[in-house]
Amino acid sequence: MTMIDVGGLRHGIRLGQIHRVWNHGSLREFILSIFSQTKELPNEVKLEKLFNARNLQRFASIQIIWTNNLADHLQLEDDDTIMRIFSHASFLELHRICNIFPPRFIDETLRTLALLLPSNDKKTVA
Repeated sequence: MTMIDVGGLRHGIRLGQIHRVWNHGSLREFILSIFSQTKELPNEVKLEKLFNARNLQRFASIQIIWTNNLADHLQLEDDDTIMRIFSHASFLELHRICNIFPPRFIDETLRTLALLLPSNDKKTVA
């Protein structure tokens, strides 16, 4: 429903993921609490076409790990050598009209995916 891991694992471990527990309030309040720290960049910020996931791996030695957990999108780990990227753009597209996420959050997340994984870059798509 939200693509956010909630709660703990009784007999397991989560490597590199933040443990989030929802034990009170509405689901919307819980989601807003997770994403309330999201800072929006000014519209004037333009990054070079070279700024994509493939080049982050090649030039910055940042390993990309796909995640099913939306709350882990763009999370850096292990001294900033690992970046988690949410892998379900279709989920985001389907939730554009849903008001459970903060305003503009879905669009901003889709923009980061388009920046990191440009569809016109054949080597990134492959």
